[in-house]
Amino acid sequence: MKSIFMMAMLIVLSSISAKKFNTSYIEIPTLYGKNKVASGLIYVRTGNSTVLEQPFGYADYLKKTPFASTTQIYIGSLKKQFIAAAILKLMSENKLDLHAPVSTYLKFNTTLTAKDPAWPQHTTLHHLLTHVSEVRANPRDPKSKMPPLSYLDRVYSESLSPSQPLKFTYNSAAYALLELIIETTSGQPASDYITENFIKPLNMEHTVFHGPDIPNRVRQSFANNLCYPYHFLHNCNQVISTYDPNKARVFGVADMISTAEDLCKWNTALHSGKVFGTNSIIANRLLQLMRGLYTVDEEGDSYYGYGIKTYVRNSKPIYWHEGLVTGASVYLEYDPTTDTHVIILSNNTGFSFNSKTGAYALDKANCAF
Repeated sequence: MKSIFMMAMLIVLSSISAKKFNTSYIEIPTLYGKNKVASGLIYVRTGNSTVLEQPFGYADYLKKTPFASTTQIYIGSLKKQFIAAAILKLMSENKLDLHAPVSTYLKFNTTLTAKDPAWPQHTTLHHLLTHVSEVRANPRDPKSKMPPLSYLDRVYSESLSPSQPLKFTYNSAAYALLELIIETTSGQPASDYITENFIKPLNMEHTVFHGPDIPNRVRQSFANNLCYPYHFLHNCNQVISTYDPNKARVFGVADMISTAEDLCKWNTALHSGKVFGTNSIIANRLLQLMRGLYTVDEEGDSYYGYGIKTYVRNSKPIYWHEGLVTGASVYLEYDPTTDTHVIILSNNTGFSFNSKTGAYALDKANCAF
């Protein structure tokens, strides 16, 4: 009887995933100009005051559930900030060296054929953090008859030494390698290290990780406020659900779920240096390393540090980063001169927020008051 009930539920959920919903949209500046975005949240906080909390569209169109500061969403590459902070915390404890080669911390199967066997000796943690490494890991070929290689083996086989001069190429594979370095250095999974050292101390109660799991199970276990992913059909002002309750979603380093409220807690602790849990002089030094102006990002208007981008707006430094995975786009910004946090979340697919997104949110906040 139970199995029949479960089959019926799967049929219902599958029919939901194909359903279209009429909607409106707002136009938000993104990487490729203004983009029509159907649903999400604009959240602006200055000091202890919430200046703007504007939901639009729905986190769940079927139930007409609006976005809120506690709506959970995949944060994509914003996880890079947590990885970078973990690396710096381990460095401050003398457990690793930013300028040591990757080969110091990871052991590779050197019997494999590699494009450049010397790259682990020429690539440092600094190279990985600043996206100037040539670390690569192509997806597994499902048609190949050869036994699948592990991630580390694929990286060893396909990567190259950093080019000269160094060149910025946004690289999530490099941060996946940094996660492995956190694990070998700390002796625990990177998600556990980040949880114990950052998430729990900051009371980020709605921030969680998951592995290659089924989203339906994720919702039932620890992310019951997780928004549903949608694709916006621009020509007919409709969204169509892209949620598949039966499909595992493997995100690699993008397996982190959070909320606007929790990201504000993270932003506050990070940019005060308190996240590092050490004396103020060392904490400030670590923060300045994260904010370093090491190279220029792919858009050419922001410097990249360690998981933090720096953009100059109205002659003031703005610290920001974006995140993007299927069905989720997020933006996180901090203005130290006014102690202002800007967070934008969307459960629409197909666009990436950028440094102009924050200015848009601030204009809306100013119009609201």
